[in-house]
Amino acid sequence: MLTSCYTTENKVLHVSVDSLKRLFITNSGIYSCKLKIYSPNLQFLTYSGMPEDLLHTDHVFSSIVDADIDIAFAPIYNNTKRSKARQCGLKNLLGGISNVKVLHISASTLKTFYYEDIHAQMPTFPDLRRLEVSSKLSCKASIGLFHLLLNVPNLESFVIAQESSSPFSITCLPGMTQFFGLRHKSIYKLGFSPFTNYLGSDKERVPDCLLLQLKVVEVREFDGKQEELDIINYFLKNSLVLQTMTIAFPSSLPQYKRDRIINKILMFPKGSTCSAINFLS
Repeated sequence: MLTSCYTTENKVLHVSVDSLKRLFITNSGIYSCKLKIYSPNLQFLTYSGMPEDLLHTDHVFSSIVDADIDIAFAPIYNNTKRSKARQCGLKNLLGGISNVKVLHISASTLKTFYYEDIHAQMPTFPDLRRLEVSSKLSCKASIGLFHLLLNVPNLESFVIAQESSSPFSITCLPGMTQFFGLRHKSIYKLGFSPFTNYLGSDKERVPDCLLLQLKVVEVREFDGKQEELDIINYFLKNSLVLQTMTIAFPSSLPQYKRDRIINKILMFPKGSTCSAINFLS
């Protein structure tokens, strides 16, 4: 473990271990160095923070099968020199893990995929079979999720875990409400949400994974928030081979609210005639 390595500031840290199986990287961006990773047998990667350290393109970690990524959102999308470095680092990180089979990703990371400069350079993840979002989705993260789904053609299982917020998660979204021209609460009162409004005006195709591969969707700790309702509606409507959707409520949610949510979800259109919806307490 290397912590607070001030001596490596503005230098390159080489990680070259043939036998290394697991690697954990946390970069706050305060005392960051540049990383160069050569670990041809690496299987598990956990990356948290700001990816400006991954500026080198010759990393060797294509053997990774399971990755957990939590990228800071706010500093990555503006036009400063440092944010450009972070965008470059994020591109290299995603390219390096593009062979994973399991990907855990935070809502904060998904927010970065909202921006065209980032999602336009996103690689395809041909081997990804299971995608797990580790924190609650906001409206901007939902759109970022849609951009990611366009690049995971063979996804079979999708989970919204809704764990406690990561240290890099930022609740949304003054910029987002300005983008849609309405205040967040007013949008929902008018009967539509930013996510559904975006999809309604967007000309991109339904992700291939929903049409051909996705069989299992799970939403944990679901309390009826509109962003997650939009996702549930979208997956039910567009997942043509979906077999099971499981929705688990938090124990603190009153029964009358659960009943109201269940009735609403059961009214959603279904693209798969053989899909089952399971509701768990």
